[in-house]
Amino acid sequence: MNNGNLHSVLLNQFRILRQIGLNSGVTHITQAQLGGRTSLSVGMINNYMKALQAQKLIDCERKSKKVVWYYLTNAGKEFLREVKQEIVRECRELIKDIEKPLRVFVFADGSLAANANPAVVRAGAVAVRDDSIGDPTGGFLS
Repeated sequence: MNNGNLHSVLLNQFRILRQIGLNSGVTHITQAQLGGRTSLSVGMINNYMKALQAQKLIDCERKSKKVVWYYLTNAGKEFLREVKQEIVRECRELIKDIEKPLRVFVFADGSLAANANPAVVRAGAVAVRDDSIGDPTGGFLS
């Protein structure tokens, strides 16, 4: 992975791979949809997709001239798992060093929110929001 701070390229790769993983086996996802879900331009998505394919983290299947389905490879799934653990580890490190009370809202989803929650609560944070829950309470876990 990387020593110290997560950099934006790694975080962008994580966000893209995560979205592909969420859609695998369900339906295809377009580069435009990936851009919308990750707040990256379609041009950036296109460049990342080429790099992720070269790194063998994703495979693609061309369904037609304009439709391409993307899938995580086993290496992509492992990369996603490792980066997720690194994100949680870095969040815990950042939070544990804070001495005075802190009001933090962490917006995450699924296991990332669940894993970050205990460290954030120990640090005196207000809440961790799980955006994947979609319930009327707003998905706040604490």
